Amino acid sequence: MLLVVAVDNKRAYEKLGPGANISGMARTLFLERCEMYMRYRGAGVMRRVISDRAGSVDMRQTRALVFDSMRRRNPASGVRTSRIAGIEFVDSLDSLMVQAADIMAYIISRDINGDGRFGGMAGSLRERTWVSADGVWLGWREI
Repeated sequence: MLLVVAVDNKRAYEKLGPGANISGMARTLFLERCEMYMRYRGAGVMRRVISDRAGSVDMRQTRALVFDSMRRRNPASGVRTSRIAGIEFVDSLDSLMVQAADIMAYIISRDINGDGRFGGMAGSLRERTWVSADGVWLGWREI
């Protein structure tokens, strides 16, 4: 199962303002996708999330955003992520799975920023994201 939050920095800063914590926003939206998937899977389903530790991002601010969305409503979407058991931040160099996620994020980022060389690969990733029974692409979100 693949869940994706794709960020077009220019569009995100235009929409959210120059001082916005885009990385934190992307993480909270990703948690929202996880929450929606776990709700879809049924009662009692909980998961722990592993995320890349972003080098230049203020991790205290990001942790506060993430844990706030776990305790209350997600500030980006209003969805409470009560089925997230916790989140761990790791260096992508220490995790092959996080490296794979970084590669997928790079492909998607290049595609949404207009680099046509990545369209086929991004389309292939989109085909593998979670789709609900009614055909809605719930595993994909762009900001």
